[in-house]
Amino acid sequence: MTTATARRDIHVSIADTRARLDQAAMEGAALRGELGIDAQLIALSAYYQELRLKGQHDAAAAVKAEAKRIYEETR
Repeated sequence: MTTATARRDIHVSIADTRARLDQAAMEGAALRGELGIDAQLIALSAYYQELRLKGQHDAAAAVKAEAKRIYEETR
């Protein structure tokens, strides 16, 4: 592996880590009710999909129920 390739890989890894941290912060804010309704539902949807991909179906079901509760409450 060349130095340039290693540096590129590090930059990609850093960008990926930052994106994951931003997503986690948004999901946390959504779960705490700190975002507007639309942003909460978008964040919860992304969190639901991530949990399903990880095979955490019970947690995903809980997130889906919370999103449904928020949606029903605001209709």
